Amino acid sequence: MENKKIYTSYFAKLKNIDITKYKPYAISRYLPKGINVNQIIELAPTSHLLKKWKDNKIDWEEYSEEYCWGLESINLEKVFESIPNNSILLCYEKNYKQCHRDLLSQYINNMEDINIKIQEYI
Repeated sequence: MENKKIYTSYFAKLKNIDITKYKPYAISRYLPKGINVNQIIELAPTSHLLKKWKDNKIDWEEYSEEYCWGLESINLEKVFESIPNNSILLCYEKNYKQCHRDLLSQYINNMEDINIKIQEYI
């Protein structure tokens, strides 16, 4: 079976994405004003984790570990069943290398039993 292809990006870039070709989904706790897309809360960091990060109580390594630990408790196959091919998962951070969407991409791309590949939309 061919891999489902999913992309990641950030909300500010949504205006440059052809939504007739790519279905946007938010993977954040909150939506920016004026953005009306479906949310996949299960893939967002917890409010507690976000607060620790924003208050500088944890470093990036700790944030990464806690976010990925949270992914282990989610039935990711079930979550991704409802996400069509060529979807784009959106959050707030412009720099995806220090964002949970990159952690999610790495996590999913390293799973052997799931036919999904995720990459940053360029």
